[in-house]
Amino acid sequence: MQNHGSDNIKICGDRNLFECEDSVFSQAGLDIIGNDNIVKIHPSAKLGAVNIVLRGDHHRVFVGRDVQMQSGLLRLIHGGGLIAIGARTVIVNADLISFEVGTKIVIGEDCLVSYGVQAWTGDAHSLVDATTGKRLNYGRDITIANNVWIGYQALLLKGSAVGRGSVVGARAVLNKQVPPQSLAAGNPAKIIKDNVTWSPDVFYEKDANPLVDVGDV
Repeated sequence: MQNHGSDNIKICGDRNLFECEDSVFSQAGLDIIGNDNIVKIHPSAKLGAVNIVLRGDHHRVFVGRDVQMQSGLLRLIHGGGLIAIGARTVIVNADLISFEVGTKIVIGEDCLVSYGVQAWTGDAHSLVDATTGKRLNYGRDITIANNVWIGYQALLLKGSAVGRGSVVGARAVLNKQVPPQSLAAGNPAKIIKDNVTWSPDVFYEKDANPLVDVGDV
């Protein structure tokens, strides 16, 4: 067991690599049981109450430049999983879980992930054909392109893929592809509008709201 002199960092196994500035990881936690795993956090990232849990071998976790993750869970089990978060992405609270061998969750740059978001590359249990005995629900990757907004308590299931500039609505349940610059919402999620994008800023256009004087905003 390696603890790196800190109670919040526990590494059990061989040839595991953890790269992160102490100041970045002061509120976060790392728990690894396995071998040949790599966790790299960019020095400019800001992590709050984030737990990173790895079980198995050959996992990879990469958190990019200026990423902000206030709270949540990055969990990889079984082996060979990947979670990667691109530069300048902001995550308020999310659980990102690579459930199955070799599955990936990749979030692009300049994304916004709201509170209570869940992303799972597998179902945690096997669904089996009663006649053939064959498994029906193998895990699949989840990919989120650059400049995507994932709304409050959205659930991204295995096979979800969100195109550049798109929005996934609050409490949507997604298990398919969302084209670029599209709005997906509902359970199951459907494309309800295309040719849209989003901005992190709230702004008003002239005459859009009679209660707002645009000159004062």
